[in-house]
Amino acid sequence: PVERLGEIRRITVGGLHQQGHSAQSRSDGSSISPFTLLAIGSDTRNLGPASSAQFGSSSSVAGSRSDSIILIRVVPRTRSLALLSIPRDTLVPVPGFGTTRINAAFNSGTPTLLVTVLQQDFGIEVNHVVEFNFATFQQVADAVGGVEQWFPAPARDSYSLLSQPAGCVNLSGS
Repeated sequence: PVERLGEIRRITVGGLHQQGHSAQSRSDGSSISPFTLLAIGSDTRNLGPASSAQFGSSSSVAGSRSDSIILIRVVPRTRSLALLSIPRDTLVPVPGFGTTRINAAFNSGTPTLLVTVLQQDFGIEVNHVVEFNFATFQQVADAVGGVEQWFPAPARDSYSLLSQPAGCVNLSGS
């Protein structure tokens, strides 16, 4: 629900372009200007004190890596979306790191350097950033009532404690 938006943890990200004022998000006559959202899938284990140990801990897996880098172009007037997924191993010039994989820009500690690289190397102006980690993924899956997954054979994994029969199974976030 909308009233839960205030619960979202926010951080300052440098290099963002103000929606409606950048070259790529000028108003198109609708009440909401087009914008570009950067969605980052992070494998960080630093999930805070209330996090689940099932994902590991920041002492067992340090830092964070961007497993997914997806740009979402939203045009409200036409009710359209365009998605561009950038493979995490794409070689790009990253300030301070030389030519390396693009996920090194996110691994620097904040999304700011990744936003800079997207602007400098791809010419894409980012207006908003959202980061999904293990805890976020769990919450989103639970919020939509789980995800239907087809298992052609029974699936077992002792590390994640997965134990599912063959067939279509509704998986919760955990």
